[in-house]
Formats: sequence, C-alpha cells, structure tokens
Amino acid sequence: MVKTVDFVLRYTHCWEDIGFVLRQLPKSTNKKILSVCSGGDNAISLLTTYPEKLVVADINPYQLYLLEIKMAAIQHLTYKDCLGFLGFYPAENRFKTYEDLASYLSPKARIYWDAERNRIESGLITSGRLERNLRFFARYYRPLLHRKKNVDLLLKPKNHEAQKTVYQSTWDTRKWRFLFRVFFSNTSLKFIAPDPDFFNYVSENVGKYLLNKTAQHFSHPACQNNPFLHYALKGHFRDCLPHTWREENFDIIRSQLHKISLFQGFVEEACIGEDKFDILNLSNIFEYTTKEEFKAIGEKLHHCTSKDALLFYWNILLPRKLSADLPSLFQSISDTGEIPDPEDHGWIYYRAITENALKP
Repeated sequence: MVKTVDFVLRYTHCWEDIGFVLRQLPKSTNKKILSVCSGGDNAISLLTTYPEKLVVADINPYQLYLLEIKMAAIQHLTYKDCLGFLGFYPAENRFKTYEDLASYLSPKARIYWDAERNRIESGLITSGRLERNLRFFARYYRPLLHRKKNVDLLLKPKNHEAQKTVYQSTWDTRKWRFLFRVFFSNTSLKFIAPDPDFFNYVSENVGKYLLNKTAQHFSHPACQNNPFLHYALKGHFRDCLPHTWREENFDIIRSQLHKISLFQGFVEEACIGEDKFDILNLSNIFEYTTKEEFKAIGEKLHHCTSKDALLFYWNILLPRKLSADLPSLFQSISDTGEIPDPEDHGWIYYRAITENALKP
C-alpha cells in the first residue's frame, strides 16, 4: 500500500453508501464478514445482517479507536443519548458522557480519547478532517453558490421530472459551475481531501468530473433522501440520518456488537490465520495503490475468500477492477460505472463495484 505512516483521524463517518451493499446481500444470515473500518459506520451497519463474525480492519489505529467509542455509545447509552453524544444532535456534557464510557474502551483507545476533549465536546461525528472541511463548505462556501431556500427546494420531495427542472432552472447557474470547479479543483482538494496522497495517481480534472456527477445526482429524486448530500449542503445529518444511525436499526445493532473483532493492519493481512470470508466490504482502498500493488492485494484477498464470496468496493477516480486485472480469480457482478444505480447515494464515486471470488 502507498501510505503506512502519518496517522490522523481522517474520517469520522463513512462516505460510501452501505445501502449499495445491503441491497445485494443474500437473505441468509451467519455470514463471515471482513470490512475496512474507515469511519466505522458501514461495518456497524453490516451487523443488521446478523453475521456469524465481523472482522474490522484498518491500518490507522485512530479509526479503530473511533469505532470502539461508537460501539461503547451504542451498547451503553439510549438511542437519543447516543446520537447526542456522537454529534448528530445538540447535547450537553459530552465529555462527562465520555468519562462514563471510557472504562469500556481498550487502554490505547482510552489514552487517545483522553487527549481529545475538544473533539469529543464538539461531537465526534463532525470532527474528522473530511467532515470539518465539508462543514466549512456548507457554512461558508455553499451560501455563496445558493441560498438556503434553494437547498430546501432541491431536497423537497418531488417526481423525477420536477427534480430535473429544479436543478436546471435554479441550481445550474454560471456562478455555481465556476465556483464549484474552483472549490473542487485538483489544487484545492489537496488541502480539503482527508489524505493528500489520494491524488498521487490522478491526472483527471477533478472539478469537472465532480460537477458532471453532481449534475446527474441533483437531477434525480434519490438526492432528496441522501444523508451525505444533506451533510454537504447543510453541515449536519439531523434531517436525514444514515442507515447506521436510524432508530429502527439501533436495537439490532446493539444485540450484534459482540460479533465484531478489531484488527490493526492492512485488510488483506487480516485474512491470515482466519477462516474464509463470505463478504468483503473494502471501501475505496484501491485508490491508494499502483497497478502492481492493486493486483498483489487482490491475490492476497482471494486467498481469504470462500467460494462465491462477494466483494464490494468503490473507485472515486482511479479505474481499479479486480475482475479486469485478475479475471481467473474474480468475476464482475455489477458496476455502477457501466450500469448506474439511481439509488446509490455515493454520487461522487466513479463507480461502485460488486464481484465474486472464483474458486474451484
């Protein structure tokens, strides 16, 4: 992998749409799942499938410490208090709540969070590097592009034709297109992105690419209940909660938390000594790899898959597809770059990919 040092808390929420995964999973339960941690939310959501086990891996220990504190909050707080503590809603005395939860954390996680009082008091869910930058966009930059009433109009329930009309007549202005490309230019994103190394292998004009993807999504009714879009335009999730944090999932998740085990290291290393996995949720880890590294990781992942195991992963800008480079090991099932999924809320991604492992 490209990056192995310089750990910071890059994400405090997952930005891949776990709905894309859940819609494709088989109805049977008791699956063995391997998931990248990142913000931890998508791994937590996978508990709603009642897995046999769920191994969550990340090379960055701080991301695992984040998952620990989210798990402790789910296990030991009421639904309302949990969301308030994490920062989805206003709450008082967050650090006092943390002190009540601290004994449930690992020693290393407790040392880390003891030194992060400001982050805890401000609400963990908004305190990652990416989340802070998106809140900056929503608070200071988005008002230069569109007023609040235009945001409300965009997200108001309406049919497909009406949604398309609102985007074309209200949002798609010269100022919107120009300032959007400026804010999301390759140069600006080196300061905004959670990891500057993300752009090591990117040559495409990112601002132009994102504007085209945004125009497509904003013209479709699926954007109306997209929690990621609500956060990007409003700076919070309060009006549209992600799957992990909806009340109907809370008790299920709480009952399944004991299925999670944590692994610090690269996801392909988590397979060593483990049973074969049926489901692999890989986030966008291949975005940080050369072609040679990508193929080597794919071969290692194949060794830890069961027959017909499902793999889910995302490309933002780099074309990385296991079935294309390792056709004897993997088979493509779906690719939103080829056949778009209008229900996919991860509109900034070039494509979301589902593949299965080929075994004798």
